Amino acid sequence: MSDSEDYEYEYDESDQEAMDAGSGGGDEDASFEYTDDEDNQNNDEGEVALENAYYNAKGERDSGEIDEARETFESVVRMEVEQNKKEAGVATDDDDDAMDVEATTSKLLAPLKFHGPWSYKAVKQLVKLHLRSLNCDSAVKDYERLLP
Repeated sequence: MSDSEDYEYEYDESDQEAMDAGSGGGDEDASFEYTDDEDNQNNDEGEVALENAYYNAKGERDSGEIDEARETFESVVRMEVEQNKKEAGVATDDDDDAMDVEATTSKLLAPLKFHGPWSYKAVKQLVKLHLRSLNCDSAVKDYERLLP
């Protein structure tokens, strides 16, 4: 058989009826529900922004930009806390959620109730950065942020 040969197809009556019924353009059987849910879209955009910031920080870490990576990992924590507080209906200017190492040096660390998975990953990366740079005090402070 060569590529230039023409093929003839034989159809049953049932196959032909099914093709004819499908091409009628009728929407009687098909029911689609379209929703314009902006809250989900905004939430998804926030998740994407968190994920992008986290992986950008990892890229900075891998390229040797340690100080920039620390700042970006901290920004991931701040972004997620703000996003989770907004979703919970809590004012974002409340400082009851200890998210900064500098802010937590004078008081005991409270459980991080507004932190999510990206914050956890970012703080874990901060601990690793501090350990690699032999900054044990900061590593311990960040590690304490991970503990509930």
